[in-house]
Amino acid sequence: MARKKKLIKGLLITDIADKGKAMGKTEDGQVVFVDGVVPGDIVDVLILRKKKNYAEGVIDQIVKFSDARIKPTCDHFGACGGCKWQNLQYEAQLKFKEKVVKDAMLRIAKLQNDVVKPIVGCEHIFQYRNKLEYSSSTKRWLTKEEIVTSNEILDAHGALGFHKSGFFDKIVSIDECLLQESFTNTLRNFVRAYIEDNQLTMYDIRQHSGFLRNIVVRNTTDGQWMVIMVFGENDT
Repeated sequence: MARKKKLIKGLLITDIADKGKAMGKTEDGQVVFVDGVVPGDIVDVLILRKKKNYAEGVIDQIVKFSDARIKPTCDHFGACGGCKWQNLQYEAQLKFKEKVVKDAMLRIAKLQNDVVKPIVGCEHIFQYRNKLEYSSSTKRWLTKEEIVTSNEILDAHGALGFHKSGFFDKIVSIDECLLQESFTNTLRNFVRAYIEDNQLTMYDIRQHSGFLRNIVVRNTTDGQWMVIMVFGENDT
C-alpha cells in the first residue's frame, strides 16, 4: 500500500526560487518548494518528495491569494514552459529576483549585498524579444481544459510552439505569444496551417523523423523579419 502523502496546511509563501517555483517555511523551519504560487499566497500543500534539507509539493488548496498576484496576460501561461511569473506583479518580480541574486552572491561568492545594484526594469514587459524559436513535435501537450472540453482529436497533427516544462518531446501548441511583435504569430500560425493542409509531418524526436523540426523568427527595430526553417526530411 502506498504511503499517504503529508499535507501541510496554511503555508505562507515568502520567496521565489528556480524554474518558476516559490517557497515557504513550515513552523519547524523546513523549506518547501511549490509550483504555481507567488509570494504572499497562503496554501495547503501536498508533499510529493521529501529530501534532507527541503521538500517539494503541489497545491492542495489556496487558502488566501497574495495581494501581488495578478491574472496572467497570456492564455498559454501555466502550460507553456516559457514565462514563469506572469501571475506576479512586475514590480514584485523585480524585488524578488533581486533578492535571489543577492542571496546567491552572499551564499556562493561570499560577497556582500551592496555589490548588487537595483534591477532596472523594462519599459515594455511584452513584445521585447527579437528572436523566438518554435519547436515542432508529433506529441502535443494537452491542457486539462482541452482534454475536458474538446470533442476534436487535438493532437492529430502534432504541435508547433514551445516545450512543456520538463518534457523534451512534448510541445504546447501556441496560438499567440506576447514575447515578440505580433507578426510572429501570423508567421507561425501560417506555417502550422500549411503543414496541416498539405498533410506534412511534425518532428518525432524519438524516431528522428518528420518534415518540420523548428522555425526561428527574428525581427529588427526597423520592421525587417527573417524566418529560418529547419527540416528533418524531404516530404515534398
